[in-house]
Amino acid sequence: MTKKAFTLSEVMLTLTIIGIIAAILLPGLINDIYDRVWKTKRAALLTRISNAVSTMDKIDGYGKLSNSFKEENEIDETEVASLDFVTNGLSKVYKIKNICSPSAIETCLKDYSFLDLSGNRKTIPTVMEDAIAAYTNGSFKPTKFDTANGEQIVLYYNPDCAPFNPKKTNSSQNTNILCANLIFDLNGSGKPNQLGKDVGVISIMKGYNDNIEVVSPPYFPELMSSAYNYNNVDYKQAIEYCKSLGEEYYIPEFFEAYSFAINKFLYNRMTSTFHSSSFYDVLTTIRPKGTYYYYYVYDRLEPNSTLCFKH
Repeated sequence: MTKKAFTLSEVMLTLTIIGIIAAILLPGLINDIYDRVWKTKRAALLTRISNAVSTMDKIDGYGKLSNSFKEENEIDETEVASLDFVTNGLSKVYKIKNICSPSAIETCLKDYSFLDLSGNRKTIPTVMEDAIAAYTNGSFKPTKFDTANGEQIVLYYNPDCAPFNPKKTNSSQNTNILCANLIFDLNGSGKPNQLGKDVGVISIMKGYNDNIEVVSPPYFPELMSSAYNYNNVDYKQAIEYCKSLGEEYYIPEFFEAYSFAINKFLYNRMTSTFHSSSFYDVLTTIRPKGTYYYYYVYDRLEPNSTLCFKH
């Protein structure tokens, strides 16, 4: 019996189909691999920063100058606070190099830019009030430095940070919980320079009872979903809404949500109030059972939207 072989045209057609399929699938697979790599690197940096900060003697009070010293040297905290935190605090427990002082920050950042989640190109602000919403000491300048692992970090610092007080029900009374905000690029000035990939933020805050909270909101295109159709959303509705998006969605823990909210410069997405999971849990321990309480980031009577993060 004679076996029938494939003709040249059949072989060419098969190879063409395989090539078309590969052209469709491979970019997505490659991007997925890269996204996983960036996610792993972001998590590793967060862990290293968290471990380092946990060994510091303190995280507040750096760069505080007496009035006489400021007058004699014609300098104030805006030029020294973040530098003092980096050189006399963080660098004692974390390997740092190539420090750029606040006085030279404009020069150090002039050639750097990145893409936000919407694809808009941005430069990093050189004063705190342009980088972080609802913040004190807004005129303070950041310090830039590199790590031993090759990350570039721009650190904004508030020496007057204070512990969070869950009994204060107005968010403006707790705006000082943020001590340091770190905008990082995992591979320095190397590409892609894009939020959600190599660019991100880490926030260092004072939590309950002076506990230190080090958080970094997740970075995915599906980062946020807002239920604007809800009017004065209650806590149970918020949970159900996030669940309806899929098992991987969740209501963020309070400090994670707080970091996301104040970093409006990076995200430029959230202008409304929203629930957080852990603060609901904390507040129900000090309020009557059976009543739903929640804390929110902005000065509104009740949250009017639901913020859902994706793992």
